Amino acid sequence: MPELGGEITSLVGDFGPEAARKMRIASYRAAFAQAVRHVWRHDPLAADYVLAHVNGFYIHKDDTPRKSAFRDRDHILCTVYADDGTIRSDIDARQELLRLALAREGIHYDELRILPSKFDMRARRPYPEAVERIARVMRGELPEGGVRTTDERPDPPSAATVEDATSRLEDPRLAERLREAMLAGVTNGAAAGTGSARSASLAPSREAHELQRLKRAFCQVFGEDAEELLASVRGAALDPVRWENDRQRREGHERWWCHLYADDPRLLRAVVEHDEELRAHARDLGLRIQAIQLHEPFDVIRNAHAFPRAGYPIPLGTITPSADPFNEEG
Repeated sequence: MPELGGEITSLVGDFGPEAARKMRIASYRAAFAQAVRHVWRHDPLAADYVLAHVNGFYIHKDDTPRKSAFRDRDHILCTVYADDGTIRSDIDARQELLRLALAREGIHYDELRILPSKFDMRARRPYPEAVERIARVMRGELPEGGVRTTDERPDPPSAATVEDATSRLEDPRLAERLREAMLAGVTNGAAAGTGSARSASLAPSREAHELQRLKRAFCQVFGEDAEELLASVRGAALDPVRWENDRQRREGHERWWCHLYADDPRLLRAVVEHDEELRAHARDLGLRIQAIQLHEPFDVIRNAHAFPRAGYPIPLGTITPSADPFNEEG
């Protein structure tokens, strides 16, 4: 697909600078709306909700002086202003998919910045149609096709179910983590994909933040196939690598064992074939993975989704590296 910027330049070459600027802004906004609808294509109402809370979308050159080998090259920024914190989190969670979708529209950039809207900007509504559709839903007027809702919650697991699931794990640390997660209702929330999952996205744990980096690495390596691959992951957990002595702890970087539970042969093959590439991209994003270990999912999480389409990943338990709960010597 040709560059959108080149098409606009040739189209408005005979117009004045003000008309050219307005047409460029309108084209960028339309491209952003198309990209959002593509990324949230599984839930059109969610796409409308995102657009309704976006107050500004800009593609511009960063004029900040830079000290690097690329200081003489233009650094293009994509800046999104949104007035809702959960929307900013969802955009951040899908920023690699959004980058791919915008590239399909001919928009390319070096860095995405997602900023809160302040003062008068909060009143700007570049997508009034989306605002109106959301308003109708809030008034109780169902859009065409209705709204998908899921109010049912699964029953909490019994003690026997918890014991049966954890007894099959060879690693006692993972077994304890799963036991804590099941008793806390995390696994049930992931399996239902409803209220608990959304609550987790509002207050993500440290481990969820680190798994978010892994999700971005998947998007960078596998592109649009990443969403389908991650959908087959039933459980995900990170365990900190333990240093042999205090000197290694002081001088070394924090590293993790990554555990993924899935039975989809496509995911298994993809991880095995791209293991080094995945860990390299994760390292560039700030997540240092010692190794990715694949496991057969146990029955209680076979319908769970560790990487939901919206929000942050849902880990099996909560990680606290500073107070290591899995220290077998303690």
